[in-house]
Amino acid sequence: MSEYAFSLEWEKLGNEGADATLVTERARVFGGWLVRVGTNPAAMALTFVQDGEGRWDGEDFGVEDYEEDEDEDEDDLDEEDDEEEGEEDEEEYADGDEEEEEGDEEEDAPTERRPEACPDTAMYAIRRATVDDAPTLSVLATRTFVETFGHLYPAQDLQDFLDEAYAVDRQHIILAHPDYAVWLLERDGVAVGHAAAGPCGLPHPDVQPGDRELKRLYLIKDEQSCGWGSRLLETALDWLERDGPRTLWLGVWSENFGAQRFYARYGFTKVGTYEFPVGSVRDLEFILRRPAGPAR
Repeated sequence: MSEYAFSLEWEKLGNEGADATLVTERARVFGGWLVRVGTNPAAMALTFVQDGEGRWDGEDFGVEDYEEDEDEDEDDLDEEDDEEEGEEDEEEYADGDEEEEEGDEEEDAPTERRPEACPDTAMYAIRRATVDDAPTLSVLATRTFVETFGHLYPAQDLQDFLDEAYAVDRQHIILAHPDYAVWLLERDGVAVGHAAAGPCGLPHPDVQPGDRELKRLYLIKDEQSCGWGSRLLETALDWLERDGPRTLWLGVWSENFGAQRFYARYGFTKVGTYEFPVGSVRDLEFILRRPAGPAR
């Protein structure tokens, strides 16, 4: 076997946390990232994170399935959305004007799970959330965001973001707003995923009154790769077009390639970009759009 010398370009992530001497760096390699963490450059812990696991490579994000075969079953193609998405665009629901764009954070796919490894579908149910679900939604949204993206941000920036974006009071406002809808995926009565939708608040000049947006799509990691991401997405899409076809939008992390392929299967294409802030970090997000068309 031939051997070739090569150099890695390490990127410092700046998520030192409470210990200012702790450094986390990553380098792109074939199939994923090398990630190293430590305080001594000569003795750092090294691990490999493959594409589709966490937000190192690009669904978001909870997105599962990196297969490109157009003929494979839809259930095997869907999980790219599992923690929705790019990053979720969460608006200030109190008055419908001020926006906080948290992107559609879809989580990247772990390895695809074979159907026989998935729990019985009879254990699951998708239902529309109510204001009484605000505490549940707060806990679930915090968990899925941290599972997917928590390692990317300085500890205080992450905590400040979670305290604002996923506070119980804020979830109550969202759930009470007539223009927004949230769905919970439950397994044996326990919430393990959610999706949210409402009026479009993405910063794109072509957004028109009446356009709508998929704002969140998340599953906890243990529930990904079994088709429930697609079911949640299709539930939200049906609601978004409940009174006829219209232009739909969403945001997705720029490096979440699996999520981008997943949404492309539903007719979404890239039409712009924006930055999504979490404290001092600015994530580059892609804006995706699906034009209004014949009923699907």
